[in-house]
Formats: sequence, C-alpha cells, structure tokens
Amino acid sequence: MVMHLNYHELTREEPKDSPQRRKQNQLMVIVFLTVLSYVLATTGILMPINVVETDTSYFPGGEMLYKTTESYFIAASSERLCTLETFNLPNTYGFDTADMFHNIYLDNFDTVGDESKTRIVSSLLFNDHNKDSYDLKQKKSLVTLLAKNEEFKNKRGDAQSCINDKFKYKQAKLPKVKAGILHFPTNSGLSSDMAFRHKIYPALYNWAKDVKKMKEEDIVIISTCSIPTSMCTYYVPLEKQSDFFLGKPITKEYAKIVAKEKELKEKAKKGKKKNEDVKEDL
Repeated sequence: MVMHLNYHELTREEPKDSPQRRKQNQLMVIVFLTVLSYVLATTGILMPINVVETDTSYFPGGEMLYKTTESYFIAASSERLCTLETFNLPNTYGFDTADMFHNIYLDNFDTVGDESKTRIVSSLLFNDHNKDSYDLKQKKSLVTLLAKNEEFKNKRGDAQSCINDKFKYKQAKLPKVKAGILHFPTNSGLSSDMAFRHKIYPALYNWAKDVKKMKEEDIVIISTCSIPTSMCTYYVPLEKQSDFFLGKPITKEYAKIVAKEKELKEKAKKGKKKNEDVKEDL
C-alpha cells in the first residue's frame, strides 16, 4: 500500500515555535521583501516626480499614424503590443519603440466619470529624430500602413481587440511644441501601469494645473517608453494643446456625451425590465 503525505500532514504535530517553523517563516519573509524591493526599485514608486522645463524641453512632433481607444489607464500599455502585432513590427526585447510609439492621454478620468471611457490615442510617430534609428518611414510608408484598415472591414473584435472594425487607424501631423518633461523608470508590468495611474499621471496633471496654471481642457499627457532601457518619457505640451485633440471634443464636452450615453443605457435597461415584468404578469 502506498501512502501519500503532503508537507502540512508531515508537520502537523510540529510545535508552532519550533526552529524549523521559524526558519520557514523567516525564509517567506525574506522572499516577500526581496520581491517587494524589486517591484519598488523597478517601478520607481518611491522616487519623487521631477518635471523638467528648460529652453530645450520640446515634444518633437511629426507625422503620426494613430487610433483612438476608450480604455482604463492601466490597460493602455497593451496598445504597444497591439501596434507591433498589427503592423508586423518585430516584438522583441531589443526592438526599442521609444520616441516612435506614443500614448496620448486626452482625458482626466475624474472629469470623465467613467474611467473605462477615457480616450487614449495610440500612435506611431515619424520624425527626423527617429527615422534614422528605425528606418521605418522608408520601409513602410504611411499609405501602406493605412491599408491595414482594409483588413479590419470583415474582422470584428471587442473594444480592446488589436484587430477590429471599430477603431480605425488615421493619419495626422502633430506640432513640435514646448513641453514639461519627466523621465521615470518602468518594468513594463502591471506594477508600472499602476504607478502611472496612481502616481505619475496625477502628479503631471497637478503640475500642469497648479504650477503652470493651465486650464483643464488644455492638459494633455503623452508617454513613450523604452523597454531595453526600462525608462519612460512623459510630455506635458505647454502650447497648441488643441492640436493634440485631433478635432475631438475637449474633456468637459466629452464627459457630457459619456453621461448622456450612460443615462440612455439606464433608461433602456429599465424599459427592458419593465417589459419583462409585464410579460410575467400576463
């Protein structure tokens, strides 16, 4: 007869204050503190926010291929992988998308009211600063990349699907503008996404609002991250902010649209429930 005993069964009779138990607990604490230290170090969660504004602090601008999604902030980093997949770009550790792939955060989630509805512009940006590094503009013209939209016509996906018919890629040109700049570490994981949502974005937003005295409708945050160097760069444009909305409503107006859509959905839901109740009575 074969008996199977697990660790807990073998140590059930062992006193709680035994040397073996103490060593086990100490090891668990050491492992936990090691993991916690790594997360804190790689996300920079304990680092101060130091926004730099000098005579040479500029957002570079350039020709842009983009799509606008509605998403939680912590889900925005996945758009980099979607973009690489969609355009058959190399998804490797050594392929650095810094200065090329950008997320533009148009809305403050508190103003919109529903964070899942905040608008994020995910883009490939081509300019003199990065064309020599990646040589993508010569290999793949914007016209060729825009042809990807044709592939979306018969493909349906959910709101966050990489390939779907809802969020089409478009072309635009962003201006080179003066900007506040922040460099901050990243580990490209959920902890860094959380750090951006709860620390970095609020700090940048408050810097623009309180230090630069900018109006809410003028505050736009842009991010671009380097995976090989584990560093992100954030920009707060200090001029021509309306150009970054790409013809879309400012946040206050957009928040009204979101609230109206929510109201209509609730009314439709109540109407449906009322009809179901009537059918049950019949």
